Amino acid sequence: MSSWRIRSLWLGWLLGSGVSGALAVEPREVSVADCAVDLPPVECFLAEPKILQVELSPRGDRLAYVLREELGSSLWILDLHTDERRSWLLGPRLQRVHWAAGSEGLFLEAAGRLAWLPLGGTRPRWIHRLDEEREQAYRGVDPVAPRHFLLSERPDAEGARWLRVGAEGEVEELLHRPKPASALLFDQGGKVRFFQEPDGRELVIRQRRGDRWQEVFRCSAIDTCLPVSFDGEDLWIVGRLGQDRRSLWTVDPEDGTSDLVHDDPLGLADLQAVWVDPETRRPRWATYRTDRLRSYAIDPEIAIDYRPREPPSEVVVEPRPGGPFWLVREESSRLQHPRFWLYDAERSSLRPILEAERAAGLRLPADRLAAKELVSYSASDGLPIHGFVSVAPGVDAVRAPLVARLHGGPWNQVGPGFSAFTQFLASRGYVVFEPDFRASTGYGRAHLVAGAGEFGNGAVQQDLLDGLQHLERLGVGDPERRAILGHSFGGFATLGALAFVPDRFRVGVASAPPIDLVRSLRDLDDRTLLPNGIAQKQVVEELLLGREGSAEELRRRSPEAHLAKTARPLLILAGGRDEKIAVADVKHYALALHELGRDVSLLVDEEVGHSFAEEPIQLVYAHLVERFLALHLGGQCAARRSPEIDAYLQTRLLLRGSSLERALEASDAGE
Repeated sequence: MSSWRIRSLWLGWLLGSGVSGALAVEPREVSVADCAVDLPPVECFLAEPKILQVELSPRGDRLAYVLREELGSSLWILDLHTDERRSWLLGPRLQRVHWAAGSEGLFLEAAGRLAWLPLGGTRPRWIHRLDEEREQAYRGVDPVAPRHFLLSERPDAEGARWLRVGAEGEVEELLHRPKPASALLFDQGGKVRFFQEPDGRELVIRQRRGDRWQEVFRCSAIDTCLPVSFDGEDLWIVGRLGQDRRSLWTVDPEDGTSDLVHDDPLGLADLQAVWVDPETRRPRWATYRTDRLRSYAIDPEIAIDYRPREPPSEVVVEPRPGGPFWLVREESSRLQHPRFWLYDAERSSLRPILEAERAAGLRLPADRLAAKELVSYSASDGLPIHGFVSVAPGVDAVRAPLVARLHGGPWNQVGPGFSAFTQFLASRGYVVFEPDFRASTGYGRAHLVAGAGEFGNGAVQQDLLDGLQHLERLGVGDPERRAILGHSFGGFATLGALAFVPDRFRVGVASAPPIDLVRSLRDLDDRTLLPNGIAQKQVVEELLLGREGSAEELRRRSPEAHLAKTARPLLILAGGRDEKIAVADVKHYALALHELGRDVSLLVDEEVGHSFAEEPIQLVYAHLVERFLALHLGGQCAARRSPEIDAYLQTRLLLRGSSLERALEASDAGE
């Protein structure tokens, strides 16, 4: 194998010169040896991958990939025919790289700026800075004009524009509308032929007719009707179009009639993604997320055996019909970081790539991780509910304590892929149950809207209880040793469970929990728009309350209205910079429980936002949860905490309940 490298330290705006302040708790670097112990520290589960991004060129002959480095990242281009490699050392602000439509080079996205790296170039060249005042946003590479990318902007209160920007910095206006447009499709000449725009709570697809824009199709924001391609005859749309599940359709631009092209063969999931052939502009590949990510060839000409040697849980295929190579990405609940494969179209063979780079960031082998198993059951009213159960190798699922972990949103979904915290809990000997209760996304419209008005002490909570009963019938988990925890909406549901059914759980952990969903809805910014241009508040209101919903009824069902019923130990964590949840509400809730004599602990980090993505809070959260659950459920617990965590807790643990105090004392004693 031949290779050569260009090492250019590109400082300037990509590297940046800002220096962040010292953190209260610094994550320690862990090695493979550190993680080989019986109870690996949480840092092993949070280990960041060496490979940050892998992109196959549109022609299928080169691979661009980004690696994590000590001072930032490095960009590599691999010629798949010759195995020659070139590399550039870049800074920590690099976000993504994107192949231009003609495979002539790469656009680099970094900290609000874009650069161009031609295929034979020696260094990237800055070409555009996003204008924050004009709300400029990068919208991807131009699919019809090589060496160009797309931007959207809102230069004034009266309109929104789309721009085409070239590698030399030239700018062309493509579309100017009174409302923000999205999902642009182009004709062969590079002009906008179709786009989507909001109209109240609905989305409208319009097409160019001479100098006018004519409505082609209309749908609700919840149902969606996203235009994905125009092949010269048919308009291809992803949406529901009167059906329950999101599927792939063709629409006749002349009369608006539609035909179903592809739906989930298992009859379970919404369409997740489609791959469109850039030459024919016809969708060729469809992907659905069920028990795993399943991909199907729409066009039988590309129906190949793309499976790696070992059966994967999730496979994502990037086909290149007519190209020499395809990219296959393999993921699984038991793969800490993805694996990558190349499919050789000429030889019909598959080979792994970037194995050494992947191994450099890997800390946990697959045989030590829990497999996520799909579990399905019927709710009390007959609605099908799906979720996942994770049990680590060697753990007796019948006798093990159970942790119900609830996702946020609530308009979100539990995926079958790797989850660091789920694996951390499983490694401590817990059965982890993660249900996609009603209101979760990915399982059709009926499932999505069934949560409206049913939050708090309603059907959403009953879905969880029905799931626990189902697992009990299967003999999964010790029914006498259960905990519940969740973040954001999952935290809200945790507070509700301890208030309404405290006999079902011994303990609860709620992070960044909204205390009152109606109040959280009221606090949403009216000006915040979803990517399709519709006001976020309008959609949230409909999904939360329903068209005829009652805010007062939802308030009566909230845990805040039944606070005094909370009887189990509770740990609450919140961030002072939470942009979605009023931390004052969280403090008031915890203090009210404390004054009632309840066993409640409260940690508030004034520097943390809503996501808890910052490393100090992640480490402390895992530390507290591990010890809190070990005390109440009898799960395993690693070595005592560090002095840095002690110092962190001294200033941020505002309420220290009796059981958390005992849990921390037990860890000090090495019990």
